[in-house]
Amino acid sequence: MRRGARMRAASPEMIMAMRDRLELTDEQIATLDELRQESVALRNSHRAAMAEMRSQLQAGQIRRGEMMAFMEELRESAPAIAEQRRERIEAVLSQDQLEQLQQMRDRGRAFARGRASARRGSDRGMRRPRPAPVRGRGWNGPRGLDRDTRGFRAPRVGRGLRAR
Repeated sequence: MRRGARMRAASPEMIMAMRDRLELTDEQIATLDELRQESVALRNSHRAAMAEMRSQLQAGQIRRGEMMAFMEELRESAPAIAEQRRERIEAVLSQDQLEQLQQMRDRGRAFARGRASARRGSDRGMRRPRPAPVRGRGWNGPRGLDRDTRGFRAPRVGRGLRAR
């Protein structure tokens, strides 16, 4: 990887899914699996702690401020946890694998940017322009109004009204 460039938030799961393209060894896969299991355990413990805090809040055992402080503490610890995970992943992968991973991520971002700009409509990409709406088609006014004249007409018998 280039000096100063950093791999951002790659998960062990994502890297393990690309094992063939990155040509990971069995040792690397085993280490990444350990890291994956640790990440799952940490996520589950955070989820359980949040559920417990939510339950205590609903039962009136803690105040809302305590819950908010707990959430803020989790939020503040997240970047440090992510940085530690990134460093451990970089220690497992070789320099060539890191560069290859970064290239794959860059290609994916470029593809996503192209799709996003097509959705925004500014640069529609390969999509053809939408046709202009045709007036008079699809008008579904209140019952009893004629589409052509926009005037009143008597409802037809057999269209939901009984003839007497």
